[in-house]
Amino acid sequence: MFLLRLMFVASLFPLYASAGSLSGVNAGVTPYACTDTGAQYLLAYDSHPKRQGWGAFGGGPKGDETARQTALRELYEETNCVFDKETLRTLKLKGPSKSGRFYSYVAEVPFFLLTDISAPRTCRDVERSQWIWIPHESLIEGLNRADSSPVIVIPGQQEFRFPLWRGAAKSLRNSLADGFLTVGDPCPRSDF
Repeated sequence: MFLLRLMFVASLFPLYASAGSLSGVNAGVTPYACTDTGAQYLLAYDSHPKRQGWGAFGGGPKGDETARQTALRELYEETNCVFDKETLRTLKLKGPSKSGRFYSYVAEVPFFLLTDISAPRTCRDVERSQWIWIPHESLIEGLNRADSSPVIVIPGQQEFRFPLWRGAAKSLRNSLADGFLTVGDPCPRSDF
């Protein structure tokens, strides 16, 4: 079974190798930040009537943007321009995974408090107004549920629940299956 999976992944390599030159495609980024408690994934609430749930960042191209350019511009816009353009330009994107007509990357980003992300600034095309950092373990547990629109649960004294919209869940699961989003936490912990 492992050999079949390896052969399947190898057969997809040309797709991933050429994805940087793809233009005119929908693309996005699942950003994570390394913190003292491990990886935290930044998600945003999408209030569109067909979605109404939490997910990563992405959308359609402008002009002849490549998949990478589209993904980074969407991350910039949908996070209220909290990440400066130079930081985004130097991100090491993992991927992409293909989910239908959507190409999804995973990237480590600097950590910002949610109050910093939502602070007023002059940013155009901001489509999101609610963000949350999700712990790695909670995200993976949620994606491993059988639901097409799983609920991410953050345990604690007060349990918090964040339902993913169907397309976001599918894209995140494909990134997980392709190994760009990992089962193991990608960030070293500093447990003292």
